[in-house]
Order: sequence, then structure tokens, then C-alpha cells
Amino acid sequence: MTMTWNDKLMMITTWNDDKLKQLTASKGLSEEAKAAVCMFMNCLRFNEIEPEEIHVCFDDDGVLHKWNQFEITIPAEYTDMDEKARVDFINEEVYKRLGEKDYFYNLPCQQVMMDFAYMLHELGVDVKVISCSIDAYTDMQKYKALSEQMPWLDKKDIYLLPDGRGKMKYLYLPEDIREAMDDITILIDDHTPNCRGFNYYGDSHNTLAIKCINDINGNGKNGSKSWKGLTLPYNDIGTAFYSLREGVDAVMKEREKERKEKEQEQLDNDTCDTYDR
Repeated sequence: MTMTWNDKLMMITTWNDDKLKQLTASKGLSEEAKAAVCMFMNCLRFNEIEPEEIHVCFDDDGVLHKWNQFEITIPAEYTDMDEKARVDFINEEVYKRLGEKDYFYNLPCQQVMMDFAYMLHELGVDVKVISCSIDAYTDMQKYKALSEQMPWLDKKDIYLLPDGRGKMKYLYLPEDIREAMDDITILIDDHTPNCRGFNYYGDSHNTLAIKCINDINGNGKNGSKSWKGLTLPYNDIGTAFYSLREGVDAVMKEREKERKEKEQEQLDNDTCDTYDR
């Protein structure tokens, strides 16, 4: 995380904010992490964005909680079967384990991401959790775990989607958020298809996905190398704030680009009108 001279200038103004000082001190942040938080807040102030106009949606498994990588042994009788049969067997075994008593409730939390979400909430940002769930029992476990570990989070801000709908997370957000053209909605998710789906269904001038890189998803076809957008680590709060600031900057650049295109279009139309006279 390299700061430019302009970045250092930007961070100066927020050191007088007592609440920000107290918040960063309470989490024992390094000086570099404190600077990243300040730069994020100054980015909002510079762009005249109120914190509540930023909606940050956290995925659960793999972001707020650790996602387990299962080791599935394929029996010898499946060796000669086609790929679909083997995949069906693996999926069945995975869902058996996911359905075990208190599996989701007992998942270890990823404390840095929990702290990241809490700090955003305390800074006035609208924080939500949006995650897929396989059944009503899983819903209960997730609500219970999140309510105990994130007691400041209102239950209405937890969205549990039917299994397999992760790519459509944007469509499950409240209509007033999706239609708030001046707001910025950001998804933090560890699964590349979910990030792509969020960007696909959203609008680039107010929607963005940031991929969370954890200790599992750096490999495979949906690993970090397949994602070309912004990323943030699950274990570094300073870099997380820095990436979030980059996300806001990216959206504001899209808005500026759109504004200039409209101005050019209007200019071209005015020119055509002049020639027609």
C-alpha cells in the first residue's frame, strides 16, 4: 500500500476528528492503517458524499466467516463414471457436511473483516450482510451467529438468499438502494462469479464489486487470478480501507466520464442545430 504525496496531504484534515481518532485507537490500528481510514473518509468529503450514501454489502462465508475447503474422497466405483456423476457425488457429500448440526453457527469468524464492518458502521456507512443459504435451518444458524458476533447489525440488514442465487445478489437489495442513483453500493465477496454478477446487474456509475482474498480462494478457475477488478485481503484492515477508497474513486470516475460524454453529446447536438439553420 504505497501513499503518494497527495494521499499524505489528504489525510491531514481528518486527524482533528475526535470520533475517528477514538475509533482507530480502539482497534489498535497501525499508523498506516489509521492513514487509510482517514483517506477513505476524506475521499467521501472531497466528493461531497455522506457516509450513509455508501452501502457496503458483506458476503458471509469466506468473508465474515471462514470458508472450509472440504477434502472429498471419490470411491473406486466412481472412477469409471462420467464427469457429471462424479460432480453430483461431490456435491452430495459437500451438502451433507454443510447440513451437519450447527455447521454454519460454529464457523470461525474472520475478525479483521468483522472489525472492518464495525468501523464502517461507526463511521456512518450503511453496512449489510448478503449471503446464500441452503435451507431454513441454515438461516437460523447464520442469524444466530451474526446477531451474537455483530450485535450492532440490525436483523433487517441481513439478506439470506436461496442457494445458487449468489450471482444475483444485487437484485435482492432493497429497491430504494438500487434506485438511489447518487449513492454507491459495494459488494465485498470472495467468489468471483458473485462479483461479476453484481457488476453485471448493477450500474457502473453507482455499483462495484470488490473481491475478498482469503486463504482459500487464491487457487482454481475462480481464484484471484481470474478476477481483474479491485481486491482486498481478509486479514489487513488498512488495505481493506484503501481498496474501498479506490472503489469509491472508480465509481466517481465513471460518473465524471458519463458527465463529459453527455456534455459532448449536447455540444454535438447544438452544433448540428446551428448547421440546420
